[in-house]
Amino acid sequence: MFNLLTNNEKGLTLIELIIGVGLMSLVLQGIYAFHYYETKSWDNTTRSIAARTTAQLAINRISRDIRGAQVISETAPAIEAADKNSIIFYADVDNDQQPERLHYYLSGTKLIRGIEESQTTKEPWVFNGVDDVKTTLVKDDRNSAAQPLFRYFSSMDVEDTNLPLSSARRSKVTLLKINLNVDKDPGKSPAPVQLETTVDLRNIK
Repeated sequence: MFNLLTNNEKGLTLIELIIGVGLMSLVLQGIYAFHYYETKSWDNTTRSIAARTTAQLAINRISRDIRGAQVISETAPAIEAADKNSIIFYADVDNDQQPERLHYYLSGTKLIRGIEESQTTKEPWVFNGVDDVKTTLVKDDRNSAAQPLFRYFSSMDVEDTNLPLSSARRSKVTLLKINLNVDKDPGKSPAPVQLETTVDLRNIK
């Protein structure tokens, strides 16, 4: 049997083998770290886009409904109740010439839209004060007493902060500001989504 190695050839020593394995391990770790952070970044971006889309759709819906708020009787204002994180008002949101009772409120971290149809098909409109249908618009709402969802103004410069508003003060509201704060994992990426808009109550001036 002849020698597999010539005099000018050498096999890998144990040290060389260890160094080679170590270098390969470093390369693989680098590839894994790059893939991990790229995946995490993509996941954060996707969640951020989803949260912003949800928040935008919600604030658009609230704005559209509130913009159509209307007085349904001579003895009651268009807004039945107004607080930091809840509002009840009347509007014809389905364009059937009959007002509905709209109820937006927070339940835990859920922003919910409640709607009740009138018990009558003509004036006087009668409501029981119970939502017929409830829809969750946002599941991860982080609004609070310190960061309210609704703010009420009798003009652009005059905010009424004495909440909940009395009937007399509700009748003077002509402008609302809506601040929506959505955050799936507080303190973690992605950053919270905050949207604000101003709504003019055009039907009750």
